[in-house]
Amino acid sequence: MLRKSVDVQQLSARRHELRDGLWTDFLHTKKSLSQSDMAYLLGVSSGTYEGVERGLKAPSMELLLTFGKICGIRDEGTLDRLWKVSLGRPFPRVSDLVGLRLPDELRDLALADGGGGGAPDALPGLRAAALRAISALLDGDAASDANPHTVRLTARCLASAFSAVPSGAGTEEMRRALSTVEEGLRAPCRDWVVWELRRLGCAGCARPLAQWDLRVGGDA
Repeated sequence: MLRKSVDVQQLSARRHELRDGLWTDFLHTKKSLSQSDMAYLLGVSSGTYEGVERGLKAPSMELLLTFGKICGIRDEGTLDRLWKVSLGRPFPRVSDLVGLRLPDELRDLALADGGGGGAPDALPGLRAAALRAISALLDGDAASDANPHTVRLTARCLASAFSAVPSGAGTEEMRRALSTVEEGLRAPCRDWVVWELRRLGCAGCARPLAQWDLRVGGDA
């Protein structure tokens, strides 16, 4: 049960105190929940939520994603406005979340990087993941990367593979790019890509790559 909500007129009168009136607009869409109610739903203290609502504290990514979910916001423009007001950057796309440890229900709130589905949509996510993995490898801390296959690779191997992938690449283009990787690292690099594709929700693209028999010249 939620605690007693603040009066709608009282909430409306406070709009000028809030940054852009944005958070208040969303509260109105949720039956004018009080700050205490919203803080309870977000799992933070009332003081923390009030500071975020007034623009005095920067919210965490988890808090903003949860807030968007609670308010049922899916309009891309509205989501972008919320994030730009709160953090100064647009709402995250799928590729922005690669490597971050977020609950699946929050990850599902992210906007797609492109339209149409398939491998072209996954490419920004793969490139973002490759950059993160390369950074971990160069720092000598490959085990810190979310992809378990990163420890089997080299930064040069990943850079070689993804510099050869053209925009809008499909499975065949990805195979050709992986063929540029030195032979001893080709299989682990393939496994790395398959793991990332599955995490990005592109199991259909991952399947033919996973079945690619590298021992017979690249034919499945």
